[in-house]
Amino acid sequence: MATVALLSLAQASAWIAAPSFVQVRLRHASLHDATCRRTSIVSAGALLMAVDDSDAPKKGTTGGKSVVLGPGLFDPNIQLGAGDEEDQEVILLARSQFTALFKRIDADGDGKIDRDGLAVLSKELGYSLSLEQMVQVLWNVDSDSDGLVSVEDLFNWYREGNWSKASTEPVSKAVEDVVRDVLSLSKEDLINLFQLQDDDSNGELDQQELSELLLSAGFEMDDARVGQIYTKVAAGGTGIKLDRLVAWFSSGYDMQGVHRKFSEVIVTKSDDDKRRIFVRGFPWNAKEDAVSRYFGKRSGEVESVKMINWSRDGRPSGRSVVTFTDEESVENAIKLHRNKMGSRWLEVYRVNQGDREEVHAVEKSLHGALIGIKGAVVQEMQAESGACIIFETEPEDRMVIKGRDHERAKAWAMAQAIISDNEMQSHKVDQSLHGRLIGAKGTLKKMMELESGAHIVYRAEPEPCCMIYGNQAARERAWQLVSGKIWDLQHSSEEYYPLDKKFHGTLVGKGSVVVRALEERTGARIRFVAGKGAGKSTTKDGQDGAVADQDRGAMVVRGSKQQCKTAWKFAQVLLREMPALLSELRDEDIALGALRSLPLSPEQVWKTAVDEALDTAEAEAKASQTSVTNPSDGEAEPLMIL
Repeated sequence: MATVALLSLAQASAWIAAPSFVQVRLRHASLHDATCRRTSIVSAGALLMAVDDSDAPKKGTTGGKSVVLGPGLFDPNIQLGAGDEEDQEVILLARSQFTALFKRIDADGDGKIDRDGLAVLSKELGYSLSLEQMVQVLWNVDSDSDGLVSVEDLFNWYREGNWSKASTEPVSKAVEDVVRDVLSLSKEDLINLFQLQDDDSNGELDQQELSELLLSAGFEMDDARVGQIYTKVAAGGTGIKLDRLVAWFSSGYDMQGVHRKFSEVIVTKSDDDKRRIFVRGFPWNAKEDAVSRYFGKRSGEVESVKMINWSRDGRPSGRSVVTFTDEESVENAIKLHRNKMGSRWLEVYRVNQGDREEVHAVEKSLHGALIGIKGAVVQEMQAESGACIIFETEPEDRMVIKGRDHERAKAWAMAQAIISDNEMQSHKVDQSLHGRLIGAKGTLKKMMELESGAHIVYRAEPEPCCMIYGNQAARERAWQLVSGKIWDLQHSSEEYYPLDKKFHGTLVGKGSVVVRALEERTGARIRFVAGKGAGKSTTKDGQDGAVADQDRGAMVVRGSKQQCKTAWKFAQVLLREMPALLSELRDEDIALGALRSLPLSPEQVWKTAVDEALDTAEAEAKASQTSVTNPSDGEAEPLMIL
């Protein structure tokens, strides 16, 4: 007669909550509140996972000892202890449970996991497999031998009880050979080789780059075999990405019969790594002394330079490992990453420290929020994370994060927090204003985006509007700029003030210094129109005659009524004061001669004169507000100098 052990509710609860793995064996058992099925050893946490009633195993009978866990908690057909091994089965997870556990491990959510993910899943199910056993599981389950297994294939293999067999059955000699001869290349070394061979820095390997990587790692294969591997791993894409390469290589299936040779390309880890950098981007025929001079001038004292040639033919590749005399020089050299060298840029990475570029697809509309006002946000992210951050729109919108593993992780986490706060607001804006709000070649829109940190888009359909992307502060500042400009456009006017073209040069100034200063002081926009005549005409009897205003030329001022009027007043003062000020400054410069330590340049003479003249104009304007009645908006005051 079977012995029945009764546990109190408190005892049962304590048993269920225990963190350690509890070996529970059932024969067609069913759990009333949280049902599950297994043919493996399970954890208490897994037993507590809930599934649909349709997935629950049907109630059956169990031989051996029984344990009653209190009324209503579980079916009493649960056994603890050894029992009769030949008459026992272990509980299988239901499909929904297995899928939920798989998804928790599948970080990128593509429905597949590699060897590392398989090891985590195996541990969650209560099994600890060796490296050789994990490789053998991959070979058995991975139908296309690309190093990735789907949830469907893995569950079908698992439900047949193969997991418990995998932990006990012997490993084949082929697997042992691959683990010994091939997988001695570490994952970190493989990542470093990927970075080394990705010559165009697009984050993918083409077939030639894959061949070079395998040669660099010490594996010799003919072109046909490399081509077959490339076709399989690239899976119809434009190249092999790093994660796909690591997954494929970790399985080792296609490396059967290949023996690894010594590689001179892989830099062995040492204490000197803190003083080393890997460099790519120099011309292919660059020599050690050229690399040493380049970094010696910009970074610090160089101890040695080792050029890295192509493994396939031994020809120079423009790649090198530079060793400095101190660690500070490395930090200076890292700042030269993506520094332009002719038509291409220089790439600089730390050696054996996981320093590489990581690419994230980020829409262009989000770039402004991540960059911030005058780059404040991205500068803060770089300072706090230690990573270098680059935004690109070609060949696609993306965010490139360069740095060590922890630096890239920190920077991306900060970026995700900003992106989650990013929203879009739409404001109605008449389509007739879109072009003027964008400006010539988009200059006005770019200026607003730079100042606000938001991304601004104008749309004509379904209704004319201005769409602003960014966080709340950026959106508010951007709309403030846009609405302010709209007000200016709607309330601005364009005034023509007759002005003979012989005075235009004085108001433009050397290098446009005068007109720019006048626009800055008044807020107006100014241009000059030359007349058809020379300013005067001659009558039939030889006397000078008047010329029509439109033939004399004009100063065209755009802005509000007050801005136009102020600009015209200031222009009159400039024409009155500038000649005397320029002459005085030039005479003073000549008189001082050798006594002046640094003679004034022509630009400095003009800048000094225009600043003094505008100060005079502002002083006169303030005085006139209290003592002189201003003329009506439509009248133009007479130009005293004419």
